[in-house]
Amino acid sequence: MPVFTSEKHNLTGLNSYKYSGLANKKAVGLSVVKTGAKDHVVLSTKQLKSSGLQKPKKAILSTDVKKNGKRGKAQLNVRLCKDAYRRDLVATAQAKLSKVLKSLKKSKKQERPKRIAEKIAAKAEKEE
Repeated sequence: MPVFTSEKHNLTGLNSYKYSGLANKKAVGLSVVKTGAKDHVVLSTKQLKSSGLQKPKKAILSTDVKKNGKRGKAQLNVRLCKDAYRRDLVATAQAKLSKVLKSLKKSKKQERPKRIAEKIAAKAEKEE
């Protein structure tokens, strides 16, 4: 059985050095943030500063990711691969983005066919 973790900037939730948000200097996290009635998909990365100690809260850079699947994946590719941040996590981040976007979709309300709805309405009138 794999060992899971609940640390903040861990893409997969697996307890391993590759995905760890605490052990890596360059950590990547993808999460959903709710602001009012809207949901935002946020990519969080650590800012790299060469001098001095960092305050952990200020060291995290949060970027909104587009909700369109194709554009969101391209945006992740630019942020992680082309900016030379974490090339090894691009595919994992894109897979998580597609799962997150799928979870944000609302389920369709199923309506009864007209003839069944009419039968139920007719039964209700006969009983009254």
